[in-house]
Parts: sequence; C-alpha cells; structure tokens
Amino acid sequence: MKKKHKIILGILVVVIIGAYFGIRGFKSYIETIESNLDHLTDLNISNVDISKVANGTYTGSCEV
Repeated sequence: MKKKHKIILGILVVVIIGAYFGIRGFKSYIETIESNLDHLTDLNISNVDISKVANGTYTGSCEV
C-alpha cells in the first residue's frame, strides 16, 4: 500500500471515530435535556395571578 493511501485511510479512520464519539456525546446531551424537561412537567405551579398578564407576558412571581 502506498504511503499516500495509508495517510488517507488513517485520516478517514480518525474522522469516523470522531464522528462516532461526537454523535454519542450529542445523544447523551439531548437525553439529559429531555430528562430535565420531564422533571419540569412534574412541578405543580399554583396561585398565578392572571390579571397581571399584559401583552402576553406575565411579570409577577409564583412560589412552587
């Protein structure tokens, strides 16, 4: 095998391995975000004063 072919093959292997670990890391990051969002849906928010809503923005406070 020529030296040029070995270099190209080596670069290709590094790119494939990098893509593999990058995709796994991104998938793990997305799963973490989704689990945090699931946790937010479990929170019970009460006593929200809707009369404070103006132009679609609630500027009051709420205790959870």
